[in-house]
Amino acid sequence: MQKTFRVLNTQDLRDINDEAVKRGYNRSLTDRFFTDVDPDGHHVVSVDALHEHAGGVRVEPHRRWSVMDKMRNNGSPVNVQVDVAPGMENRGDLLTRDIPA
Repeated sequence: MQKTFRVLNTQDLRDINDEAVKRGYNRSLTDRFFTDVDPDGHHVVSVDALHEHAGGVRVEPHRRWSVMDKMRNNGSPVNVQVDVAPGMENRGDLLTRDIPA
């Protein structure tokens, strides 16, 4: 069975986050996160869902991603959520791999 994943580099993740902050979305990443994330890491989108609220207020439809992130000096990924503005959901690369059934 094949599965396709979206993979982001750290700059893509930062750009997506900057737009989420600009739009007032309630799932964004902190400066501390970007201090700890691997600047050369690859980050895998594990969940992609449609979302229409920010802080309980209805806003334009956008995506909410769960992203497994490569951190500095840590072998285990960290899972975070970030809201993705319209037009930014195609950032990163698609990677298709065979997954054992």
